[in-house]
Amino acid sequence: MRKIKLLGIAPYEGMIELMQNVAQQRSDIELTAFLGDLDAGVAVVERYITPDTDAIISRGGTAKMIRTHFSIPVVEISLSAYDVLRAIRLARSFSENFIIIGFENITGCAKMLCDLLQIDAEIITIESAADVQRILEEATKKGYQTILGDMITATYAHRLGLNAILITSGLESIQDAFNQAKQICQAYVELKDRCALMSAMLQMCPPSAVYTKKGDLVYAAPSLPDPTLENTFKKYIPVVSEGRSVSFSRQADTTVYDFDGFMIQAAEEQMCMFCATGTHSAKIPEESAVRIYNQQDASIFNDYFGACETAQEFIHIIEQLACTRRTILLCGERGSNCDETAFYMHIHSEFAENSFILINCARISDAEFENLLTERRSLLYKRNSTVYFAHAEAMSLQQQEYAVAYLYGNIQGSRYIFSAESDCKFQNSELHRYLTEDILCGCVRIPPIRELKNDIPSICAAYINVLNISMGKQILGLSPEAQIFARDYIWPGNRIQMKRVLQSAMMRCRYYYLSEADIKEALKAESVQSGLPLQPDIDLTQSLNEINKRIVSLVLEEEGMNQSKAALRLGISRSTIWRMVHS
Repeated sequence: MRKIKLLGIAPYEGMIELMQNVAQQRSDIELTAFLGDLDAGVAVVERYITPDTDAIISRGGTAKMIRTHFSIPVVEISLSAYDVLRAIRLARSFSENFIIIGFENITGCAKMLCDLLQIDAEIITIESAADVQRILEEATKKGYQTILGDMITATYAHRLGLNAILITSGLESIQDAFNQAKQICQAYVELKDRCALMSAMLQMCPPSAVYTKKGDLVYAAPSLPDPTLENTFKKYIPVVSEGRSVSFSRQADTTVYDFDGFMIQAAEEQMCMFCATGTHSAKIPEESAVRIYNQQDASIFNDYFGACETAQEFIHIIEQLACTRRTILLCGERGSNCDETAFYMHIHSEFAENSFILINCARISDAEFENLLTERRSLLYKRNSTVYFAHAEAMSLQQQEYAVAYLYGNIQGSRYIFSAESDCKFQNSELHRYLTEDILCGCVRIPPIRELKNDIPSICAAYINVLNISMGKQILGLSPEAQIFARDYIWPGNRIQMKRVLQSAMMRCRYYYLSEADIKEALKAESVQSGLPLQPDIDLTQSLNEINKRIVSLVLEEEGMNQSKAALRLGISRSTIWRMVHS
């Protein structure tokens, strides 16, 4: 018998890799896998299904939704008890106080396991994606900070700043689904041929999508530039249903597409149609210099705020500033990853439903920067968006002049956020003076990891959860010894270094917990590449004055003997540094 051709739809990247690895070990399966969840998963199927596809394989609520839109066999990847148990163990590394929220395929198994293991956990079953936000808000009021669930639950939990743990499918569950698909496909040859004919016809359609007024997808063209557009389309359905036309833009790769939405009459029913009308006139720079994000992209930034108890004052400040329209300047040490804070402020602002436009000033040329800020049809001139200038310290003098002129003429149009590494040169720049003196921006200092010492194990657990999804791993957390080591290490590269080291350690790890040796090996490899020492050599048997002097000397070395940078990093004056070094 010929190979069974399967179209796989997975809610996260790690599951795609696992599906592909299992398929490669079988001679009877040919798999093509794509990323998609719930409505986005349906759109991916519409776009990538081919005449010779035998079946679709997916998970949970996505599989159920796909089944309602297609007659082709849909096989659901079930969750095994091992999958749910692994997630529960990981949740307990965050906190004993967690809640499980998901569809019946998750909560049914979770209830059985919690009863058997005598785990006291609240479990809530959802009927549809529309219930998730309300249930999560109620859980927040009850004091829950750690949420265990499926992709839609984890996505909404991220938006609310909660610890979200995604229940991932293991190798056994995917193998069982492949076996079921093989059996089912043998009985659906005739039906498959009919679906192949319909799929071939749909290939001729223009790039458009049609919905009922209730939001049910009727049709989505395979030629749409981005399958996740459904999330954007659905936001406009209530407006179009009232008979009003809408126009909006969406970035796909390095191009911004313009879309129109309007009402059409189909038989006896009015429907909402969205069509691509062209590309944006302004050129979008290459190499990720400019990116557009929306609220549904919250998981991309993977903020750590839900894991921080020490930084509650900092979180309160940025949430308060997010509620205003003030321009914000974020400052932090190297590796602070201000992008997470900037997006966190965006989704907690009045502009959360609109675009978050990220401009990486370290990657954009003067000509591209000028085009973005001076071309009147540029995407930066869209009102009520958040425009985020990352790495402002890398701006040339000409770019700073363009930025000041742009802000001067458009300060009321959108929300503006700048970020910069703590840098004396930038503090003396014209842009810094304009931001802090002329328009009195809100200045926020991003606390370095070493100031959140007690939160480091929880922050590591949050990042491990994210890396598990992207790497297809099932690491449950840090061993007790590794927690102590991570907490005591000063992390000179801050959050970016921490994520990089954890990723490297997880690649080496053969067990369910990262050991102290795993972390040290990853740090050792990094120190060889960068030339930095594994851990500062500080003799704790010395007097306090000698220890402080050694710390100041180490920071000076890391900052290239720049006393201004060292003083800013340590929170002391230059004269104090001179006195401590020469004492």
